[in-house]
Amino acid sequence: MFLCVLATLSAAAPNTFIKPVKSTGTPVALIWIQGALIPAHLYTPLLKAVQNASSQELWVGQPSFLVDTPEPARLPANVADTLKMMRAAGFKGTTIYFGAHSLGTVFLQLYCAAVPSPCAAQVLTGGFIARKNYYPGGARFDYPVPTLTLGGSLDGLARVTRTVAESYYQQITLAGQGADFPVAVIEGMNHYQWAGGSPSLLEQKRDLRPEISINEAHASASALIGDFLDAQAKLPGHGAKVAAAVRTTADFVRPVIGAYLFEGSRHFNAPRQIGGPGSKKCVKGGCPEQSGWATVAQGLVAGKLDGWSFSATNEYVDCSSNPLTGGEFHLPHISNNSAARSVHTTTYSQGKWDVGDDEDTGFVYTSASEIGTKMSSRQCLLELGVGVPANFSVDEPDFCRQANEHAYKYALEHAGAATAARYAKLGQPYTFGPDLQKSGGPLFLGAGISYEDEGDAGVRVSSPAQKTERDYWKNHFPFPRPSSVPDPGCFHYCKLLSPARAMEWIYVDGLRRHMPLGEQP
Repeated sequence: MFLCVLATLSAAAPNTFIKPVKSTGTPVALIWIQGALIPAHLYTPLLKAVQNASSQELWVGQPSFLVDTPEPARLPANVADTLKMMRAAGFKGTTIYFGAHSLGTVFLQLYCAAVPSPCAAQVLTGGFIARKNYYPGGARFDYPVPTLTLGGSLDGLARVTRTVAESYYQQITLAGQGADFPVAVIEGMNHYQWAGGSPSLLEQKRDLRPEISINEAHASASALIGDFLDAQAKLPGHGAKVAAAVRTTADFVRPVIGAYLFEGSRHFNAPRQIGGPGSKKCVKGGCPEQSGWATVAQGLVAGKLDGWSFSATNEYVDCSSNPLTGGEFHLPHISNNSAARSVHTTTYSQGKWDVGDDEDTGFVYTSASEIGTKMSSRQCLLELGVGVPANFSVDEPDFCRQANEHAYKYALEHAGAATAARYAKLGQPYTFGPDLQKSGGPLFLGAGISYEDEGDAGVRVSSPAQKTERDYWKNHFPFPRPSSVPDPGCFHYCKLLSPARAMEWIYVDGLRRHMPLGEQP
């Protein structure tokens, strides 16, 4: 019985192809790799639209895999079989383009990166070039096959912050590869609309409701794919549509990228941090990168400072680093300039990320879930910096909560106009709870920001905090502090909400409650 079922599954989806609709020029082929649990034939409307959009004599191959899910071990054989069928039907070309959707993009780019590569160029939809092909910060980008990356702004599976924003930053902003590695967003499109028919179970559960019809989505996507393939063939007058889409995408991703840069993201501008791809550059727990957002939070803690000017620097570190583990203590230090009436403090931060981000699927958040930050207390900034007496009560306000509210406000004010309007109408809001005070460094370091889903009322964000008065040792220990033990006073620690995490919430995850995919025709 089992063998009969297996045979039925294997035979249920044969490799197929679509003959060209035009007979001008040299014949070329586009081989399309399906996404997980999406039958290959459901991409036919999109692929026929690509044939009409391209100026070339375009044959389209549609390999199909067991249980409608691409399998890397079978991909070369299925591609070869599809091409054999096409050649038997009259295809005589030598240029083979490839395209894929969702999980298919993961396996296709491995196939296309093989040497020698069978791929003249590839198109990734609802997917992206994996991070292992570049180094964040722009030091390396070495994927060998020209690639068009397309993502829907309302993709609930391969989030636009990864598919479009990060890809745009690495491939165009840093590597300057706009011609051979363009990245474009199709606004209002989701993950499901690359194909059609009945949504897969995962799409039903996680995708967002689109704001354009499937016909509009296919028209926009096919125009870009056709233009890209024609430009790769060096046909005169082609490439302008893709170039225009890249320019539009630059405006779309600008606020998203800005938030990641403000965070000091390990995937963007700060790879050399604990947990980042450049963590080997960290020495004794100290790293070369910084979080710009941490200094903003320290400024909120500092307040007015009796009219004195204030500045802060930040460094990414291992916040638990100490000499016993071969590291160093990384603790805030206050300095001043009386003549200039200025106060300065150092701050130290460490990021944390969601489980699954290392696997680079785009399925989970790519921003930090928190930025654990060691800051100086307001009391000590006044007493040691300005030189005026201050009671520890000046640190009673929930400064961590205030900083998190500020991150959310930043994201709301900087999000794209259409995105902000959508979120204001249909988004689940962030709300903010009181700081969760901890009594000791290990307890603070071991605690994380709480994101509590309260339904229509919103998601309640609450941060662990730790604060110590200037005379903390004297007030809590009956013996003098040993010289080998750093002074534990003058601190105000917070687990900070990243502005990039707030931006991802506004663009993607905050829409899930009121914009689920729902029933599709």
